[in-house]
Amino acid sequence: MEHFLPLRIYKTVKTGTGQLLPSHSPHLEYQHSDRPVRLKPTYSPSKGHVSGQILSSELPHVGYQQYDRLPHTPDRPVRLKPSYRLSKGHVNASIVIGIPSVKRAKSYIIGTLRSLFRNSGDKQREDIIVIVMVAEPYDLSYVSKQAAEIDEHFHNEVESGQIEVICPPKEFYPSLENIPQSFGDSPLRIKWRSKQNVDYGYLMLYASFRGKYYIQLEDDIEARPGYLREMKGFIREQEHADDWILLNFCSLGFIGKMFHTKDLPAFANYLLKFYITRPCDWLLGPFLLTRAGCNSWKNTRCKRLKSVVERGYVPSLFQHRGTYSTLTEKKKAMKKYKDPTYNRGLISHTRLNPPADVTTSIPTHNGFTLDKAYLGMAMFWGKRPKKNDNCTFSFHSPVDIERTGNDEHPSHIFNGSILNVTVDVKPVALVSQRNSPYTKIDKAADLTKFVMKNDGYITVASFNEGGVAKGDVPKSIGPVKTLRLDVKSDGISLIILSEIFIKPRRAVKI
Repeated sequence: MEHFLPLRIYKTVKTGTGQLLPSHSPHLEYQHSDRPVRLKPTYSPSKGHVSGQILSSELPHVGYQQYDRLPHTPDRPVRLKPSYRLSKGHVNASIVIGIPSVKRAKSYIIGTLRSLFRNSGDKQREDIIVIVMVAEPYDLSYVSKQAAEIDEHFHNEVESGQIEVICPPKEFYPSLENIPQSFGDSPLRIKWRSKQNVDYGYLMLYASFRGKYYIQLEDDIEARPGYLREMKGFIREQEHADDWILLNFCSLGFIGKMFHTKDLPAFANYLLKFYITRPCDWLLGPFLLTRAGCNSWKNTRCKRLKSVVERGYVPSLFQHRGTYSTLTEKKKAMKKYKDPTYNRGLISHTRLNPPADVTTSIPTHNGFTLDKAYLGMAMFWGKRPKKNDNCTFSFHSPVDIERTGNDEHPSHIFNGSILNVTVDVKPVALVSQRNSPYTKIDKAADLTKFVMKNDGYITVASFNEGGVAKGDVPKSIGPVKTLRLDVKSDGISLIILSEIFIKPRRAVKI
């Protein structure tokens, strides 16, 4: 399908000596892998008329030129030159962030941009470009107003070329009336989702020459602190096997979907070819199947390929925040449109766990260490824990623990229907210390509801199906010297602790 993306239009003729000279017979050239390829046929009875020319000499690398034909407009050529553009024309970005936006009851774009720039370091965003596409080609006054507002709030970023604002030309759009119904959707919804596909196709074609990687967001999202650092780190992990097609940084719809920019023309053409058939995120699955050479992901070979072409990152780096949809009939559902993994690892820095020596026998993934999680700096991400593996917190001074765990930010353990991980504590009374003032556990303590282990630990909580291990520790148990997370069985492939919260009554000196 890549023949739908010519970069230049030439008018040339081949002389007897093989030299190309200007003429009235056009041919098209487009970039394929590492070399340009001409699309002019070896023989054609056509007169070779082309209604158009190069439309922008300011940014030739962006590919604004006249198209021969696009799959959504087979009856006429269309162009890529935006009807509105606020841009410095920068290229060679490491990551291009595309944000499609349309008019709605409440605009979220300023908050979204603020989150993207506030939650990334200066050095991390030096080589990114954020393209805001206001897809309202029939209301350029609104487009200009949005661009002016963005320029007002982010003037330095606009001037440096990190932010640009565009609007597609109205000629790019096919008729969106009388589209056949499908999936039981209303005519309004079908028109909305079809236009969205065309919007996305334009944005991807426009962005395909601007950098190495492209990620698409929505205009009403929030970004995790350090999202660019985590994103670039995950990309580096894939460098040894660069055969991926999609990196998924959010589970919601089309938010956080990353492509190589070299793959954008193929997927954009796929969107434009089938824009009336289904929503954009539903077209992504068949596209990946086609690229993998599979009919479904069910057979063994294709199951293996699926993990190659599509790779997900957990936790999500983006969360949906908007409540006013661009489609009015979706308003009620918007409030529930949340990624449950987003808050994992986002920890309140006002909470300080008691000083402790932290150790674990579980291999750590990508620098997400247990000590960072304990200090509230990041989550803990462990790989392939085995039976009897543990995470141990040895307090510098015994701690009278009131509670462990926090319902607001659940931990999560993957691939285990029975989550066999327990929270154990070892009271000072059960630790052999000659000078300890605690010689026994309070006789009034009711320990019948707890499991007493042979090594002196008492189980006070277990992880539930929601990924939370919350336990109230009776005061009568007395101060605790050590707390431990104990893995009771094999079969868990990944463990993430988003927050470690130990609430003490008091610290006890011995």
